[in-house]
Amino acid sequence: MASAPVRGRLAARFGDIGFRAVFALVASVSFAALCYVYSMAGNQGPAGLALGASAWLRWPLIAVSVLGIVCVFGSLWDYPTSAYAPSSAGRKPQPRGFERLVAS
Repeated sequence: MASAPVRGRLAARFGDIGFRAVFALVASVSFAALCYVYSMAGNQGPAGLALGASAWLRWPLIAVSVLGIVCVFGSLWDYPTSAYAPSSAGRKPQPRGFERLVAS
């Protein structure tokens, strides 16, 4: 529903506020159905969080969790040369490396 062609047709038919209402209704019903299905089948399948009870699997799971946390914090790091860095917004980055040698 959020793709441009579908949104354009629905917004033209229902108006902007009507489109938002229909979108919210569809999203709410879909989420409620997902919650219902998960509540019925939530205890089926592999153990999930109980996998940590296995001694041979506990340390690899901890390592994967720590790696995930490191990756999350790494994604929040501010790289000054990045185009998305808030500290360098609106400024031209200083040349570095080979660019610095040949820029004159």
